[in-house]
Amino acid sequence: MEERSLHRTQSRNYIKNSLWELSRHVTADNIKVKDLASYSGVSRTVFYRNFGCLSDVWHSIGHDVLNDVLRRLLAGGL
Repeated sequence: MEERSLHRTQSRNYIKNSLWELSRHVTADNIKVKDLASYSGVSRTVFYRNFGCLSDVWHSIGHDVLNDVLRRLLAGGL
């Protein structure tokens, strides 16, 4: 079960990183799930196993960024 959890975390991170990278080339409102899946090399099934929609991916990215800022603030790094 631990390996499955690690694989899921890796898939989620890969999808988020791919969306961030893809958004540098295509406006966010023009990105579709099939585009992201193709760009990231994952199937749509894997995408939907990890996220409900593209907005969920953006929210997860935002959550990660805010957590990083908070962690740095608390550590005195900002």
